[in-house]
Amino acid sequence: MHKITQIKKLKTIYQVTLNNQEVIEVEPVIYLKLHLKLFQELDQSAYQRFILDNQYEKYKRIGLKRLNNMQTKKEMYDYLIKKEATVAIAKQIVFEFAEKKYLDDYLYTKMYVSLKQYQKGPKYIQDELLKKGVDLNIILGFTERINEIEILSDLIPKKMRSLNGKKAKKQILLKIKTDFYRLGFSQDAIDTVIGKHNHLLNEVDMHVIEKEVRQQRLKIKSKILSYEDKQKIISKLYRKGYPLDMITKALSDIK
Repeated sequence: MHKITQIKKLKTIYQVTLNNQEVIEVEPVIYLKLHLKLFQELDQSAYQRFILDNQYEKYKRIGLKRLNNMQTKKEMYDYLIKKEATVAIAKQIVFEFAEKKYLDDYLYTKMYVSLKQYQKGPKYIQDELLKKGVDLNIILGFTERINEIEILSDLIPKKMRSLNGKKAKKQILLKIKTDFYRLGFSQDAIDTVIGKHNHLLNEVDMHVIEKEVRQQRLKIKSKILSYEDKQKIISKLYRKGYPLDMITKALSDIK
């Protein structure tokens, strides 16, 4: 038999001590449900039910607090496991929360996509939601509605204007393509929008080429540049997309 030898009411829980010196932090709902009192005795069956019910209420309380931030079912499950809930309890709580619509992967996906679609592309959003445990069919139901062309028609021109004149046109286009592809936008959509707004990019400013030439010159240790040295610099900058005549002009003042 398990006998209650001491009860302390703390701020949010009851601390119950048994005759074997076991100290249990009891959830208020369990304390009231079982009408626990000093010197009460519990047989082994009642004791085991008490422990299981108390554990369930403990992790349910933890889960409810976690719901202050929207969660997917997998995120809630993972969180409860991290807090050392058993697999059975974690699954049961997630099921209860889903039944009560506290957890709703469909609604979560709808809100997530609406918030992210103007920052990230469909592929990125899809991958993130898959990591969160959302069913692929739910994800595709929302990501396939995203109008990439419309979104990129706003984002890419802004990017072009911020980089215009700071690098060679070829470098800027490569950076834009790489950056937006990494954000999860499709290559076809990126190329289409770049093609429509390519006119926004001017040739690079002369001072940018002069800076590049000086940087390349510092890498060469000889006091005077040889013909071969100059050809190496020209070749390197030309491959980056700088106009040949501007490279040659910038290099003419470098020794």
